[in-house]
Amino acid sequence: MKHMKGKFFAALLGCLLAALVLLPARAWAMWEITVVNKTDATVSLALARTGEEDDDFDCSKGWWNVEPGKKRTITPGFFGSGNAYWYAQSMGGKRVWGGNGPAFWVHPNKFEANPHKPLKGGKKVYFNSLTDEIYHDTATLTVDLFKYTATLTFTAK
Repeated sequence: MKHMKGKFFAALLGCLLAALVLLPARAWAMWEITVVNKTDATVSLALARTGEEDDDFDCSKGWWNVEPGKKRTITPGFFGSGNAYWYAQSMGGKRVWGGNGPAFWVHPNKFEANPHKPLKGGKKVYFNSLTDEIYHDTATLTVDLFKYTATLTFTAK
């Protein structure tokens, strides 16, 4: 009986460890990002991902637009595993919320790009990490890692 309990607990521990390893890969696909626009201009959001070992997995994608005074929930679904990032600008580029993370391609029109291949008509910009909460003078990011949610709030100064 004691031997059976030992095997049971070993199997249970193995399942828990496997869940901890696999959860982040599945979790990014379930993320919901709520964008709250408290500015007087449309805010356009671009998202990006990096893979842990595969450069072909790296990607930036945009734009998700949020009108002034509106809120929009985005379920990007394309993150997979790895790290996630965001970049935003107001229509016309008057306000820019760049970061100190990796650089990715963005384009004035709707786009999906690999950061390792030039995007004709695009430019490289620095993104913010989606998992690091920020409190900027005109942007706030709050993250709930347990619920897989993030809220980005943009305000006018």
